[in-house]
Amino acid sequence: MVPEFFRPQINHNPLFPNPTLLDVTLRDGSFAVNFQWQESSIRRIVRALVQAGFSFIELGYYGGMSDLQKIHGIDSPGITSDFPLSLAQELTSEYPDVNFALMIHPTGLNKNPDFEKIKQSGISLLRFVYLPNWWEQLEKHIPAARAAGLSISINLVCSSRYSQDELEANCDKLVKKLSPNLIYLADTCSAFYPSQLKAIYSHLRSIIEVPLGFHAHDFLSLAFANSLAAAQSGATYIDSSILGLGRSAGNLRSELWCLSAIAQGYQDYHLEPLLTAIAEIGKYKSIPQAEDLLFQTVGAYNLIPPEDELLHEIAQDRGFTNSLAASRFTQNWSKIQKNFQSLHQLL
Repeated sequence: MVPEFFRPQINHNPLFPNPTLLDVTLRDGSFAVNFQWQESSIRRIVRALVQAGFSFIELGYYGGMSDLQKIHGIDSPGITSDFPLSLAQELTSEYPDVNFALMIHPTGLNKNPDFEKIKQSGISLLRFVYLPNWWEQLEKHIPAARAAGLSISINLVCSSRYSQDELEANCDKLVKKLSPNLIYLADTCSAFYPSQLKAIYSHLRSIIEVPLGFHAHDFLSLAFANSLAAAQSGATYIDSSILGLGRSAGNLRSELWCLSAIAQGYQDYHLEPLLTAIAEIGKYKSIPQAEDLLFQTVGAYNLIPPEDELLHEIAQDRGFTNSLAASRFTQNWSKIQKNFQSLHQLL
């Protein structure tokens, strides 16, 4: 039993950041499903993300990804390998308040991009993958994309392989020569640690006026910690994906960040719509038991073991999935906090 006198109290973190989340489930998550997303699933996942409160959604690659196919052994990739602008236009028309993005891999292009048509389709952000030896392709395409009225992000992949001086030099060159709207560091190797990212972003923020973003990978189970560190130190855009879906060990989990942000008082997100997207992903791959939002809820809301047990018992009694119980818990937290015993009535 939960002690009647005990009133749960969130461990508020005054430094918890509130960056813009850019969801990459459909693009980076394509690696986890062999680029076999069906159009119906794309529509359902986009709808769920919009209902959950995401204002930036990346749809896929544009123009092809021939080099990546060879590197990752992808056979017959589907529509997210070269996202059709007709479908993009339907989605941007249906959700006019959402910023939709596409990614261009300079060495993967199998056609010359028509930036005017991309802009006409309603895409607002193009994300270009960057390595120093791809400068010629970027110098050709980015000015044309900017002239068409598109916002530009340049994503420095394999950023953990640069020294801090090299990162500074490359970012400075990109800003001065190509004038992007946004610069991302992508932890492709998943090798960064939080302390490193704090130092890197604090320094870059002090010398570069262009907004910064961070794309985490989770090989060392540090995607959440690294994203927090980057956002606390100057990154105003953070990439995430539902279930962390992505290449190999995946990315920052969208639902984990949303849950933590809600607990910390940012009411910009809603968990329950993401459960629809999680179910859709389950059609393509099995979802481990570890992807249980109730466990994360216990941590985010600072619950003691008796409260944890009661929450799980009520979910079982009601026939709820644990993740649905977690969603209902976050919706009713203000009332639950006053009287934890009211869980029985509120869930």
